[in-house]
Amino acid sequence: MIKIDSTYSNYFDNTDPAYPGGKAIDASTDEGIDGTPYRALWMNDMIGARQALFVAAFGDIDEVSGNPDSVDDSDVLKAVLQLIENKLLGCFIRVETDEAEPLIPWADLHRTYNSNVTYLVYAVMADDTGDVLPIRTRVDVDGLHLVIREIKDGQVQNISRAVKWGTFKFGEKKWGEAVPFKINIIIKEA
Repeated sequence: MIKIDSTYSNYFDNTDPAYPGGKAIDASTDEGIDGTPYRALWMNDMIGARQALFVAAFGDIDEVSGNPDSVDDSDVLKAVLQLIENKLLGCFIRVETDEAEPLIPWADLHRTYNSNVTYLVYAVMADDTGDVLPIRTRVDVDGLHLVIREIKDGQVQNISRAVKWGTFKFGEKKWGEAVPFKINIIIKEA
């Protein structure tokens, strides 16, 4: 995406807060050359939509590339993907644990327990961890109880991850120490 400024044309307006990346202006007459050769109304509709996507995704337009969008590098596509990621991140809670049977307190789930409500819970590992079975969940007054199991050497057992060579910087973790893993949780009231 490009900014509509002096690098684009001599005829631009960068004073309108609705177009923080600048906007086109019309020529003073139909034959005039003191404005955008296209109708500014049409052009600003296109510019405004693109800038609105970028601002919604990133908060401002400071990080636009300054290059025309292409199939290989598109600021508009990056903005759309960021909006999708922002929406998805709001749908679940990510917790990190190194335990096979962690208890996630209600406060960590941004909820207050209600014994009159039935909760639907979906929990899944956030990263590739091998042969992990579906995570068992149980809702209780103290929080959400999880049981994370895996298949190792053909046997079902509670998950255990230990530090492996090359997975951490030297001195960060001890050999054989438990490694935390991430779990995405969606919890809804039924």
